[in-house]
Amino acid sequence: MPGKIGLVLAGGGARGAYEAGVLSVLLPALERRGERVSVFVGTSVGALSATFLSAVGPERSAAALADEALTRWRAVVADKVYKRPLERLPLTAVEGLGAFFGIKGVRLRSLLDNAPLTETLDAWIQWDTLHANVASGAVDAVAVIATATQDGRSVAFVETAGAVPADGEKLRWIGTKLRTEHVRASSAIPIVFPPERITEPAGAAGWYVDGGTRLNTPIKPVIDLGAERLIVIALDSVGAPDGGSDAEPTFGDAALHLLDGTLVDPLVEDARMLGTVNRLVQAGDAEYRPIPYIFIAPERRGAIGRIATEVLQRSAGPLGWLRSPETKALVRVLGGAGPSQGALLSLLLFEPTFIERLIDLGRADAQRWLDAAPAGDPWHLDTLATRPR
Repeated sequence: MPGKIGLVLAGGGARGAYEAGVLSVLLPALERRGERVSVFVGTSVGALSATFLSAVGPERSAAALADEALTRWRAVVADKVYKRPLERLPLTAVEGLGAFFGIKGVRLRSLLDNAPLTETLDAWIQWDTLHANVASGAVDAVAVIATATQDGRSVAFVETAGAVPADGEKLRWIGTKLRTEHVRASSAIPIVFPPERITEPAGAAGWYVDGGTRLNTPIKPVIDLGAERLIVIALDSVGAPDGGSDAEPTFGDAALHLLDGTLVDPLVEDARMLGTVNRLVQAGDAEYRPIPYIFIAPERRGAIGRIATEVLQRSAGPLGWLRSPETKALVRVLGGAGPSQGALLSLLLFEPTFIERLIDLGRADAQRWLDAAPAGDPWHLDTLATRPR
């Protein structure tokens, strides 16, 4: 089956371990079919994964790449992403009080300091190899999505030897050589992490926050970059959520509704829209062309949040909290170690037990997709479609 393969990687902090689990099964299976991804687009932690995958030498096998990704994820701890909150607590208190009393030049930039992320990104991503892969054509394009604070518009920073797509109503394209600052900008979760200042290219200089605030699962950008087959890895199911309780919502419950509105609901709407377009294709509408796809996500809505809740509850004893008193404090602020709190904390839960369980879930979901493939062909034609170029 001809055509460029594009990989869409959603954002979600520590949930990125799920993506690594999926790819550890899927990429070797595709390689056995003679198929390899050449277009990579990611948001937030998906931006990290997209640049990491793009920076692998073409001679590396998919199995070797998968092993390296899993090894790196299993070594990730919170200290490699952000400083312990208690270290920043005095400064946070000063900034918060200064902002409250209107002291000039004093403001609260964020709850956490993600300075350690720079060293982690540079250890993961071989930038010179990424640039060489794009220049040689081994990689057609790699893009990371961020949100410009000036106008709230999504921005795709893309490195490609081909043409940079034209700007759309909601998405601006910036051709550049990708660097650490672009991935940091894409993963700057508002309030949690400070915004990131982009300095190059000059035409895009400014402040940016997490791309997931506007475009968490960047399906359209990967199509704009010429992908003719899509792999979409989502970090939650597009199925209907389970019924909730009639109890008064906690702070965590309210925050979870905001999270779903940002990370999940837009993906559900995209899936519905693309299904509608596909029906036009089946009806013989020549204005559209179908795109074969692989879509892998947890089976049930909230599956990753439930895993996080289990991990938190098993750590709830006095000794379990000694290693991370900040997590205990945050759980209390959010209203307890319940499902909504688990879903929220899953973004920052860089704990070995949680990471391993997400890897296992991703591997199982990828294998489930492959096992269900008719005649061993993992590509489906019944959902995604787009206009011909």
